[in-house]
Amino acid sequence: FLLTGVQLFVGALFIVNGHFTLGMMSLFQNVLNNMRTSLSNSLNTVNTLQTMRTNIERVNNNRYSYKLDFLILCGHLKKNGDFDVSRLERILKKVNYFEMNEITESLPKLYKVCEVKGRLSLLNYIEKNGQKVGTYYNTFINSVYGNGQKDLIYYGIMAEKVNRILEIKEEF
Repeated sequence: FLLTGVQLFVGALFIVNGHFTLGMMSLFQNVLNNMRTSLSNSLNTVNTLQTMRTNIERVNNNRYSYKLDFLILCGHLKKNGDFDVSRLERILKKVNYFEMNEITESLPKLYKVCEVKGRLSLLNYIEKNGQKVGTYYNTFINSVYGNGQKDLIYYGIMAEKVNRILEIKEEF
């Protein structure tokens, strides 16, 4: 029901602003259909929605949807590296158990498509607050880097662990 209201509002918004095209409305319809199935599909639509981000934020301000909020969170993190903790906290208050699992499973996927700034922001959040999203730092690191390509951040994490081990040995 909420998404139908969002569709009508966005359609009217595009018409009023003179941005109405069948392609744009079709794109937005596909996005909403993907979001209906699950929160993890929000990640699949982030690239497509970069040009529509401002309009989606307006829609979400007028008629709040935590699914749209999650989409905005993903978009900001991927595009600018800005991790909005308060936005995530607001989303976490609204999701049910199954959707929490989807968010937990989505974060490693989101991490992989972010630039360094976004990765570091997300990693810092997981290190301090991972239990809020149903994961722990080491579990998250293993899920991101376990079977994938290693990057500068991974090697920095490993260097930090080695330094800690060496410091302990020096004390004895």
